[in-house]
Amino acid sequence: MPWPGIGELDAVAWYGWVSGSYLISSTLFIPPWAILSDRVGPRVVHVTGMLVWALGTAAVSLATSVPMLLAARAAQGIGAAAVVPAGFAAVTAVYRDHYGRLIGIMGAVQATVTLAGGPLGGWLGTWFGWRHSLLLAAALAVPPILLGLFTLPNKSTIGSPSTEPPRLLRAPAVRRAVAQTMLLAALAFGVSNYLPLLLQAHFQLDLGRTALLATPALLGVAVGSAIGGLVSERHDTTGIAWAIVLIGLLLAWTPLVAAATIGSAMAAAGVGIGLPSQLIAVEQIAISAHASKAGGIIQASRNIGGAIGVAFLGIPLQLNAAPEVGARYAFSLMLGTAILASTVTAILRRHKS
Repeated sequence: MPWPGIGELDAVAWYGWVSGSYLISSTLFIPPWAILSDRVGPRVVHVTGMLVWALGTAAVSLATSVPMLLAARAAQGIGAAAVVPAGFAAVTAVYRDHYGRLIGIMGAVQATVTLAGGPLGGWLGTWFGWRHSLLLAAALAVPPILLGLFTLPNKSTIGSPSTEPPRLLRAPAVRRAVAQTMLLAALAFGVSNYLPLLLQAHFQLDLGRTALLATPALLGVAVGSAIGGLVSERHDTTGIAWAIVLIGLLLAWTPLVAAATIGSAMAAAGVGIGLPSQLIAVEQIAISAHASKAGGIIQASRNIGGAIGVAFLGIPLQLNAAPEVGARYAFSLMLGTAILASTVTAILRRHKS
Protein backbone atom coordinates (compact mmCIF):
# COMPACT_ATOMS: atom_id res chain seq x y z
CA MET A 1 0.00 0.00 0.00
CA PRO A 2 1.42 3.43 -0.90
CA TRP A 3 2.29 5.76 1.95
CA PRO A 4 1.54 9.36 0.90
CA GLY A 5 1.70 10.30 4.59
CA ILE A 6 5.51 10.25 4.50
CA GLY A 7 5.44 13.62 2.77
CA GLU A 8 3.13 15.10 5.38
CA LEU A 9 5.33 13.76 8.18
CA ASP A 10 8.56 14.73 6.39
CA ALA A 11 9.63 11.07 6.51
CA VAL A 12 10.89 10.40 2.99
CA ALA A 13 14.24 9.22 4.37
CA TRP A 14 12.36 6.62 6.42
CA TYR A 15 10.30 5.26 3.52
CA GLY A 16 11.97 1.85 3.57
CA TRP A 17 11.46 1.52 7.30
CA VAL A 18 7.71 2.05 6.93
CA SER A 19 7.54 -1.31 5.18
CA GLY A 20 10.54 -2.80 6.96
CA SER A 21 9.15 -2.31 10.46
CA TYR A 22 6.02 -4.20 9.47
CA LEU A 23 7.94 -7.05 7.82
CA ILE A 24 10.35 -7.44 10.74
CA SER A 25 7.65 -7.51 13.43
CA SER A 26 5.35 -9.75 11.39
CA THR A 27 8.22 -12.26 11.11
CA LEU A 28 9.68 -12.11 14.62
CA PHE A 29 6.30 -12.53 16.31
CA ILE A 30 5.21 -15.60 14.36
CA PRO A 31 6.94 -18.06 16.78
CA PRO A 32 5.40 -16.69 20.01
CA TRP A 33 1.95 -16.50 18.42
CA ALA A 34 2.36 -20.08 17.15
CA ILE A 35 3.33 -21.36 20.60
CA LEU A 36 0.39 -19.52 22.15
CA SER A 37 -2.00 -20.86 19.52
CA ASP A 38 -1.00 -24.44 20.30
CA ARG A 39 -1.64 -23.77 24.00
CA VAL A 40 -4.86 -21.76 24.01
CA GLY A 41 -6.30 -22.56 20.57
CA PRO A 42 -6.53 -20.63 17.29
CA ARG A 43 -9.69 -18.74 18.29
CA VAL A 44 -8.03 -16.63 20.99
CA VAL A 45 -4.92 -15.99 18.92
CA HIS A 46 -6.82 -15.01 15.77
CA VAL A 47 -9.16 -12.62 17.57
CA THR A 48 -6.35 -11.07 19.62
CA GLY A 49 -4.09 -10.70 16.60
CA MET A 50 -6.81 -9.04 14.54
CA LEU A 51 -7.55 -6.63 17.39
CA VAL A 52 -3.86 -5.71 17.65
CA TRP A 53 -3.69 -5.22 13.87
CA ALA A 54 -6.80 -3.02 13.87
CA LEU A 55 -5.47 -0.89 16.72
CA GLY A 56 -2.11 -0.59 14.95
CA THR A 57 -3.83 0.44 11.72
CA ALA A 58 -5.85 3.09 13.56
CA ALA A 59 -2.63 4.30 15.20
CA VAL A 60 -0.98 4.65 11.78
CA SER A 61 -3.86 6.88 10.66
CA LEU A 62 -3.35 9.06 13.73
CA ALA A 63 0.45 9.26 13.52
CA THR A 64 1.89 12.74 13.96
CA SER A 65 5.58 11.82 13.95
CA VAL A 66 7.96 9.31 12.40
CA PRO A 67 8.50 7.32 15.64
CA MET A 68 4.74 7.02 16.11
CA LEU A 69 4.30 5.92 12.50
CA LEU A 70 7.01 3.26 12.75
CA ALA A 71 5.71 2.00 16.11
CA ALA A 72 2.19 1.74 14.71
CA ARG A 73 3.43 -0.17 11.68
CA ALA A 74 5.28 -2.55 13.98
CA ALA A 75 2.04 -3.08 15.92
CA GLN A 76 0.29 -3.91 12.66
CA GLY A 77 2.94 -6.53 11.95
CA ILE A 78 2.65 -8.02 15.43
CA GLY A 79 -1.09 -8.47 14.96
CA ALA A 80 -0.77 -9.83 11.42
CA ALA A 81 1.76 -12.43 12.60
CA ALA A 82 -0.98 -14.11 14.65
CA VAL A 83 -3.33 -14.78 11.77
CA VAL A 84 -1.19 -17.30 9.87
CA PRO A 85 -0.41 -19.84 12.64
CA ALA A 86 -3.99 -19.59 13.94
CA GLY A 87 -5.35 -20.26 10.47
CA PHE A 88 -3.10 -23.27 9.88
CA ALA A 89 -4.03 -24.72 13.26
CA ALA A 90 -7.75 -24.30 12.56
CA VAL A 91 -7.47 -25.98 9.15
CA THR A 92 -5.50 -28.86 10.66
CA ALA A 93 -8.06 -29.38 13.42
CA VAL A 94 -11.19 -29.21 11.28
CA TYR A 95 -10.22 -30.19 7.72
CA ARG A 96 -7.13 -32.38 8.00
CA ASP A 97 -8.33 -34.73 5.23
CA HIS A 98 -8.33 -31.81 2.77
CA TYR A 99 -5.41 -29.94 4.26
CA GLY A 100 -3.43 -29.47 1.07
CA ARG A 101 -6.13 -27.93 -1.05
CA LEU A 102 -7.24 -25.58 1.73
CA ILE A 103 -3.67 -24.44 2.31
CA GLY A 104 -3.43 -23.84 -1.43
CA ILE A 105 -6.59 -21.74 -1.33
CA MET A 106 -5.22 -19.76 1.62
CA GLY A 107 -2.04 -19.10 -0.32
CA ALA A 108 -4.02 -18.03 -3.36
CA VAL A 109 -6.11 -15.64 -1.26
CA GLN A 110 -2.97 -14.20 0.34
CA ALA A 111 -1.42 -13.59 -3.08
CA THR A 112 -4.63 -12.06 -4.42
CA VAL A 113 -4.90 -9.71 -1.45
CA THR A 114 -1.29 -8.69 -1.97
CA LEU A 115 -2.09 -7.97 -5.61
CA ALA A 116 -5.18 -5.92 -4.75
CA GLY A 117 -3.69 -4.09 -1.76
CA GLY A 118 -1.62 -1.53 -3.65
CA PRO A 119 -4.27 -0.39 -6.16
CA LEU A 120 -7.00 -0.48 -3.53
CA GLY A 121 -4.92 1.52 -1.07
CA GLY A 122 -4.11 4.08 -3.75
CA TRP A 123 -7.78 4.40 -4.73
CA LEU A 124 -8.98 4.79 -1.16
CA GLY A 125 -6.23 7.25 -0.40
CA THR A 126 -7.16 9.34 -3.45
CA TRP A 127 -10.83 9.51 -2.52
CA PHE A 128 -10.76 9.58 1.27
CA GLY A 129 -7.22 10.64 2.16
CA TRP A 130 -4.62 8.31 3.63
CA ARG A 131 -5.70 8.82 7.24
CA HIS A 132 -9.40 8.15 6.67
CA SER A 133 -8.70 5.20 4.39
CA LEU A 134 -6.62 3.56 7.13
CA LEU A 135 -9.40 4.14 9.68
CA LEU A 136 -11.75 2.42 7.22
CA ALA A 137 -9.31 -0.50 6.94
CA ALA A 138 -9.22 -0.78 10.73
CA ALA A 139 -13.02 -0.89 10.83
CA LEU A 140 -13.04 -3.67 8.23
CA ALA A 141 -11.30 -5.90 10.79
CA VAL A 142 -14.58 -6.25 12.70
CA PRO A 143 -16.14 -8.97 10.44
CA PRO A 144 -13.13 -11.34 10.60
CA ILE A 145 -12.89 -10.78 14.36
CA LEU A 146 -16.53 -11.78 14.81
CA LEU A 147 -16.19 -14.65 12.36
CA GLY A 148 -13.16 -16.00 14.20
CA LEU A 149 -14.84 -15.56 17.57
CA PHE A 150 -17.83 -17.72 16.63
CA THR A 151 -16.36 -20.22 14.17
CA LEU A 152 -12.72 -21.03 14.97
CA PRO A 153 -11.97 -23.98 17.27
CA ASN A 154 -10.70 -23.43 20.78
CA LYS A 155 -8.26 -25.38 22.92
CA SER A 156 -10.76 -28.04 23.95
CA THR A 157 -11.47 -28.81 20.29
CA ILE A 158 -7.90 -29.38 19.18
CA GLY A 159 -6.56 -30.95 22.34
CA SER A 160 -3.64 -29.95 24.52
CA PRO A 161 -0.07 -30.06 23.28
CA SER A 162 2.23 -32.63 24.75
CA THR A 163 4.57 -31.62 27.55
CA GLU A 164 7.50 -32.21 25.21
CA PRO A 165 6.79 -30.50 21.89
CA PRO A 166 8.41 -31.96 18.79
CA ARG A 167 11.71 -30.34 17.92
CA LEU A 168 10.72 -29.74 14.35
CA LEU A 169 13.84 -27.95 13.19
CA ARG A 170 15.98 -30.95 14.14
CA ALA A 171 14.21 -33.14 11.57
CA PRO A 172 16.04 -33.29 8.20
CA ALA A 173 12.74 -33.16 6.29
CA VAL A 174 11.78 -29.95 8.07
CA ARG A 175 15.16 -28.37 7.39
CA ARG A 176 14.78 -29.21 3.70
CA ALA A 177 11.28 -27.71 3.69
CA VAL A 178 12.57 -24.54 5.34
CA ALA A 179 15.39 -24.21 2.81
CA GLN A 180 13.05 -24.83 -0.12
CA THR A 181 10.56 -22.30 1.23
CA MET A 182 13.21 -19.62 1.66
CA LEU A 183 14.53 -20.13 -1.87
CA LEU A 184 11.07 -20.19 -3.45
CA ALA A 185 10.05 -17.08 -1.53
CA ALA A 186 13.24 -15.28 -2.53
CA LEU A 187 12.39 -15.87 -6.19
CA ALA A 188 8.75 -14.86 -5.73
CA PHE A 189 9.72 -11.58 -4.05
CA GLY A 190 12.49 -11.13 -6.59
CA VAL A 191 10.19 -11.42 -9.59
CA SER A 192 7.58 -9.09 -8.08
CA ASN A 193 10.23 -6.46 -7.24
CA TYR A 194 12.53 -6.62 -10.25
CA LEU A 195 10.21 -7.41 -13.16
CA PRO A 196 8.84 -3.82 -13.14
CA LEU A 197 12.42 -2.52 -13.08
CA LEU A 198 13.33 -4.77 -16.01
CA LEU A 199 10.32 -3.64 -18.03
CA GLN A 200 11.03 0.03 -17.40
CA ALA A 201 14.83 0.11 -17.51
CA HIS A 202 15.55 -2.45 -20.22
CA PHE A 203 12.44 -2.30 -22.39
CA GLN A 204 11.73 1.41 -21.79
CA LEU A 205 8.05 0.90 -20.99
CA ASP A 206 5.96 3.54 -19.29
CA LEU A 207 4.41 3.09 -15.86
CA GLY A 208 0.99 2.09 -17.18
CA ARG A 209 2.26 -0.71 -19.43
CA THR A 210 4.67 -1.85 -16.73
CA ALA A 211 1.85 -2.25 -14.21
CA LEU A 212 -0.25 -4.13 -16.77
CA LEU A 213 2.53 -6.53 -17.80
CA ALA A 214 3.62 -7.17 -14.19
CA THR A 215 0.12 -8.27 -13.15
CA PRO A 216 0.32 -11.84 -14.58
CA ALA A 217 3.36 -12.55 -12.39
CA LEU A 218 1.45 -11.54 -9.28
CA LEU A 219 -1.55 -13.61 -10.36
CA GLY A 220 0.75 -16.54 -11.08
CA VAL A 221 1.48 -17.09 -7.39
CA ALA A 222 -2.24 -17.21 -6.61
CA VAL A 223 -3.02 -19.66 -9.42
CA GLY A 224 0.00 -21.79 -8.60
CA SER A 225 -0.92 -21.96 -4.90
CA ALA A 226 -4.41 -23.22 -5.70
CA ILE A 227 -3.05 -25.88 -8.06
CA GLY A 228 -0.20 -26.85 -5.75
CA GLY A 229 -2.51 -27.22 -2.77
CA LEU A 230 -4.76 -29.60 -4.68
CA VAL A 231 -1.95 -31.74 -6.08
CA SER A 232 0.20 -31.76 -2.94
CA GLU A 233 -2.35 -33.88 -1.06
CA ARG A 234 -1.22 -36.81 -3.21
CA HIS A 235 2.23 -35.89 -4.53
CA ASP A 236 5.24 -33.81 -3.53
CA THR A 237 5.20 -30.90 -5.98
CA THR A 238 8.71 -29.61 -5.22
CA GLY A 239 10.38 -31.15 -8.28
CA ILE A 240 7.80 -29.99 -10.81
CA ALA A 241 7.70 -26.58 -9.14
CA TRP A 242 11.42 -26.01 -9.66
CA ALA A 243 11.15 -27.23 -13.25
CA ILE A 244 8.44 -24.66 -13.97
CA VAL A 245 10.41 -21.92 -12.20
CA LEU A 246 13.53 -22.78 -14.20
CA ILE A 247 11.73 -22.77 -17.55
CA GLY A 248 9.99 -19.52 -16.66
CA LEU A 249 13.21 -17.73 -15.69
CA LEU A 250 14.98 -18.99 -18.82
CA LEU A 251 12.16 -17.50 -20.85
CA ALA A 252 12.16 -14.27 -18.85
CA TRP A 253 15.90 -13.83 -19.40
CA THR A 254 15.50 -13.59 -23.18
CA PRO A 255 15.40 -10.06 -24.65
CA LEU A 256 11.69 -9.94 -25.48
CA VAL A 257 8.93 -8.14 -23.62
CA ALA A 258 6.41 -10.96 -24.10
CA ALA A 259 8.97 -13.53 -22.96
CA ALA A 260 9.79 -11.53 -19.84
CA THR A 261 6.10 -11.23 -18.96
CA ILE A 262 5.13 -14.85 -19.65
CA GLY A 263 8.32 -16.27 -18.14
CA SER A 264 7.93 -14.29 -14.93
CA ALA A 265 4.33 -15.45 -14.62
CA MET A 266 5.46 -19.06 -15.09
CA ALA A 267 8.18 -18.66 -12.46
CA ALA A 268 5.68 -17.17 -10.00
CA ALA A 269 3.22 -19.99 -10.68
CA GLY A 270 5.99 -22.52 -10.05
CA VAL A 271 6.67 -20.91 -6.67
CA GLY A 272 2.98 -21.15 -5.81
CA ILE A 273 2.88 -24.81 -6.82
CA GLY A 274 5.88 -25.68 -4.66
CA LEU A 275 5.05 -23.90 -1.40
CA PRO A 276 2.11 -26.08 -0.17
CA SER A 277 4.28 -29.21 -0.28
CA GLN A 278 6.76 -27.62 2.11
CA LEU A 279 4.06 -26.96 4.68
CA ILE A 280 2.66 -30.46 4.30
CA ALA A 281 6.16 -31.89 4.81
CA VAL A 282 6.40 -30.10 8.16
CA GLU A 283 2.83 -30.99 9.14
CA GLN A 284 3.52 -34.68 8.57
CA ILE A 285 6.18 -34.53 11.28
CA ALA A 286 4.34 -32.24 13.68
CA ILE A 287 1.39 -33.72 15.55
CA SER A 288 -1.94 -31.89 15.28
CA ALA A 289 -1.52 -30.22 18.66
CA HIS A 290 1.53 -28.41 17.26
CA ALA A 291 0.05 -27.39 13.90
CA SER A 292 0.56 -23.70 14.65
CA LYS A 293 4.31 -24.21 15.07
CA ALA A 294 4.48 -25.97 11.72
CA GLY A 295 2.60 -23.18 9.99
CA GLY A 296 4.66 -20.56 11.79
CA ILE A 297 7.93 -22.16 10.70
CA ILE A 298 6.94 -22.08 7.04
CA GLN A 299 5.51 -18.54 7.17
CA ALA A 300 8.61 -17.22 8.95
CA SER A 301 10.82 -19.00 6.39
CA ARG A 302 8.83 -17.36 3.61
CA ASN A 303 9.23 -13.88 5.08
CA ILE A 304 12.94 -14.31 5.85
CA GLY A 305 13.68 -15.81 2.45
CA GLY A 306 11.86 -12.99 0.69
CA ALA A 307 13.63 -10.29 2.68
CA ILE A 308 17.11 -11.81 2.22
CA GLY A 309 16.47 -12.55 -1.43
CA VAL A 310 15.38 -9.03 -2.31
CA ALA A 311 18.43 -7.62 -0.49
CA PHE A 312 20.91 -9.86 -2.34
CA LEU A 313 19.23 -9.25 -5.68
CA GLY A 314 19.52 -5.52 -5.17
CA ILE A 315 23.25 -5.38 -4.39
CA PRO A 316 24.25 -3.77 -7.74
CA LEU A 317 21.62 -1.06 -7.29
CA GLN A 318 22.95 -0.36 -3.82
CA LEU A 319 26.39 0.05 -5.42
CA ASN A 320 24.95 2.65 -7.83
CA ALA A 321 24.74 0.37 -10.86
CA ALA A 322 22.48 1.42 -13.72
CA PRO A 323 18.85 0.21 -13.32
CA GLU A 324 19.12 -1.99 -16.43
CA VAL A 325 22.28 -3.63 -15.07
CA GLY A 326 20.60 -4.19 -11.70
CA ALA A 327 17.53 -5.76 -13.28
CA ARG A 328 19.60 -8.08 -15.47
CA TYR A 329 21.75 -9.07 -12.51
CA ALA A 330 18.64 -9.89 -10.46
CA PHE A 331 17.18 -12.15 -13.13
CA SER A 332 20.56 -13.78 -13.79
CA LEU A 333 21.00 -14.56 -10.08
CA MET A 334 17.45 -15.90 -9.85
CA LEU A 335 18.09 -18.12 -12.87
CA GLY A 336 21.31 -19.45 -11.34
CA THR A 337 19.51 -20.15 -8.07
CA ALA A 338 16.75 -22.04 -9.90
CA ILE A 339 19.30 -24.15 -11.79
CA LEU A 340 21.13 -25.06 -8.58
CA ALA A 341 17.96 -25.72 -6.57
CA SER A 342 16.33 -27.86 -9.26
CA THR A 343 19.52 -29.89 -9.65
CA VAL A 344 19.89 -30.49 -5.89
CA THR A 345 16.19 -31.39 -5.61
CA ALA A 346 16.50 -33.94 -8.40
CA ILE A 347 19.59 -35.49 -6.81
CA LEU A 348 17.93 -35.73 -3.40
CA ARG A 349 14.81 -37.28 -4.90
CA ARG A 350 16.86 -39.89 -6.79
CA HIS A 351 18.87 -40.65 -3.63
CA LYS A 352 15.67 -41.00 -1.61
CA SER A 353 14.12 -43.39 -4.10
